Amino acid sequence: MNDDKNNHLTIYEVKSESCLGMGISKDGNFFYFMDSYKIVNKLERLKDSKQLVEVEELFLKDKDRPHFMSGNNYPLIIFSDKYLIWQSKIFYLFSDTPL
Repeated sequence: MNDDKNNHLTIYEVKSESCLGMGISKDGNFFYFMDSYKIVNKLERLKDSKQLVEVEELFLKDKDRPHFMSGNNYPLIIFSDKYLIWQSKIFYLFSDTPL
């Protein structure tokens, strides 16, 4: 979709009440978005376009969910496929899809 007002191209739409964090992989191929339910969406840019597609959902362990809280501004969060680092804590992520 093209936003006529600013001539911006929508490359991905997230349906969430808020964003708890955003990140990008070191190689720049993957983007991470944490929604209001503390689910991390792993997005990949299509090679022939600017569009992003969701490749995986990653989850915090139930016991870790209460320990992860975010402020109103985007805090520094470092993401990877296996963990995220927030403040002085490491939270391990898992996927419901087996490898």
